[in-house]
Amino acid sequence: MSEEQLAQWLSIIASVFIVFGYFSVSDVRAKLIIMVGCAFFMVHFFMLGAMTAMIMNLVNIFRVGLSIKFHKSMALYGAFIVAYLIAGLVTYEVWIDILPLIASLLGCTGMFLLSGIKFRLFMVVGSACWIAHNIYVMSIGGITTEMFVLTAHLTTIYRLHKGKEANVQKI
Repeated sequence: MSEEQLAQWLSIIASVFIVFGYFSVSDVRAKLIIMVGCAFFMVHFFMLGAMTAMIMNLVNIFRVGLSIKFHKSMALYGAFIVAYLIAGLVTYEVWIDILPLIASLLGCTGMFLLSGIKFRLFMVVGSACWIAHNIYVMSIGGITTEMFVLTAHLTTIYRLHKGKEANVQKI
């Protein structure tokens, strides 16, 4: 098996973990599963030479892990924003590297500060950034994962919007 094939298999394994994480009914279990997926993506992006994407996944592992105990902490939010910015500056090489940074900043902001439709809109834009990046670096599992995440968020936005319309009609 070539290094390229191994990298793609790692991304597919990562994708499976992320998708299964989304289906877990336990928040803690979901976050732990997603952390494993991020670790596989970290190695995958390293093998592809996509260092900004790799380091964003490393920071994501810590963000997800710490969110288990310190959900909605403004101090952690600020620390992670700074960590993402520093990591992005240190690893930046080409224009495409800005997309994982933008996606990570949006995801962090959405998770710490927003809820409902606003949260999911931030995640949709972040997923779009990851999709564009993953197409550019040819990450099969990355594209698959973000298409799933994008679909899940768009479906939830639709359901939340329909729920709001139904509540308005009852009044």
